[in-house]
Amino acid sequence: EEFALIVEGASEDTTYEIAERIRVLIEQTPFTSSQTGMNYGTVTVSMGICMASEADTPVDLYTKADRALYRSKIGGRNRVTRHSTMAGRAGKGWLLYKKD
Repeated sequence: EEFALIVEGASEDTTYEIAERIRVLIEQTPFTSSQTGMNYGTVTVSMGICMASEADTPVDLYTKADRALYRSKIGGRNRVTRHSTMAGRAGKGWLLYKKD
C-alpha cells in the first residue's frame, strides 16, 4: 500500500525529520495478533519526500515522491529518501511511504 501526507509550511529538513520519526515508530511497534498475542515480526516502511513549488501539479508531486520512494527501496528499504531538486526551500512537504 502507498499513502501520502502533506506537511504544510515545513522545510525539507523538517519534513525529513517527521518522516524519519514515523519510520522509526513503525519499526519499533510490535506487530502482534490481538487475539492470540502471536508476534508476526517487524514491519518497516520506505518513504520518499519532495517539496512543492507553485508550478507543481499534484501529478508532479506524486511523481517526485514516488521516485524518491523507489530510491529508498532500491537503497535497502526501511529508509527515507529526499527528492532533492528543491532542497531546503519552505513550502508543502509531501511524504509518500510504502509498507516494505
